[in-house]
Amino acid sequence: MKIFIPTYDRENSISTHLIFKDAQIIVHSKKQKEKYLKNNTINPDNLIISGVDADQYGLTRQREWIANNLVSKNEWFVFADDDIKNLFIVDEKYYNLSIIDFKIVNDNKYWNLIFSKKCTPKLFFKKSKELISIAKRENARMCGFATTNNFFFRAKKIRLSGYCMAGLVLMKNKDLSWDHTITMEDFRTTADHLLRFGSIIINNYIRPDSSCYKSGGMGPYMSRVEQRIIDVKKLMELYPGLFLIRKRKNFLDGSDLKLRIHSKKQIEKWRNDFGKTNTMQGYSF
Repeated sequence: MKIFIPTYDRENSISTHLIFKDAQIIVHSKKQKEKYLKNNTINPDNLIISGVDADQYGLTRQREWIANNLVSKNEWFVFADDDIKNLFIVDEKYYNLSIIDFKIVNDNKYWNLIFSKKCTPKLFFKKSKELISIAKRENARMCGFATTNNFFFRAKKIRLSGYCMAGLVLMKNKDLSWDHTITMEDFRTTADHLLRFGSIIINNYIRPDSSCYKSGGMGPYMSRVEQRIIDVKKLMELYPGLFLIRKRKNFLDGSDLKLRIHSKKQIEKWRNDFGKTNTMQGYSF
């Protein structure tokens, strides 16, 4: 399975390639490639120039270019952010359980260890194939992983709908869509897939550990916040009823979102209601 790491101006801090050593690292330009070549942990053969603009929508442009040029039609592949430090998985003793009962052992330290076993690339791809089989059954085109390290919110292994953080994501290269006017791509892509396909498969037993809002890439939070507030308003308007504005420590009001609905039944109702009132956007059900 192919794995791609889009990146920009993080030639010294990129870390995902240290986990996925065969991943292809996608840079915007020859100048960027020359910078990354100075990092002796990077295999020069894995560096690819896309040639797309490195503006505030550069990440979306990179991902679209990858799907159009490096992935076959209907092929499943992986997008990974460039700053993943570790990849964790639930201990094999519990991994095959659909739900973990934390009352089995009344010890938070124990469960933190159970949910923090190192996941090798080989194991990740093996579990990803199992995840894809669920996606095929549910007609999903995208699969995501845990977004929190708090085990208490990860008792259920598989969810059939939910927010997909694009830091590590499985996608099928079929009927993908891209928006070059929204920088909060994770939310836009989540909404698009839930609306068009009705499901996004989330595996809560695997978690990438990465940092957000640092220099390079799309930049630190304060450099993005003005555009994020614009994006939040636009996403609320484009997908009415799907999101709520999230109040978050150290975030300005109106600069972050969360899903309002989570179950597949709720998503189906939302899709049905959306289809009745928003046919002008070209969606049909």
